[in-house]
Amino acid sequence: MGREPPVPPPKMSVPVAPLSEQLIEFLARPGMEHIVEGYQQRKTVPEELNSIMDGRVWNEIEGPDGKPFFHKASLTEPDEIRLGVTFAVDW
Repeated sequence: MGREPPVPPPKMSVPVAPLSEQLIEFLARPGMEHIVEGYQQRKTVPEELNSIMDGRVWNEIEGPDGKPFFHKASLTEPDEIRLGVTFAVDW
């Protein structure tokens, strides 16, 4: 058996902290928990899409219990926060 060819180094690396670490830093900011919960009191205009929170997915995606994931009535713990995480890469 011959030797396997060496793995070429990546052309570019992007240092990104793990999501678990980013969430800790994000929620540690003063007032962030209140801001995160603020979407529940947003005023919306029917049939207008002004934010990601106005879209169909945000309002219809289900949690593990089958209830709308982001609806306040779906929360099971008094201190529970539900976050939607989007990820985008622009090469």
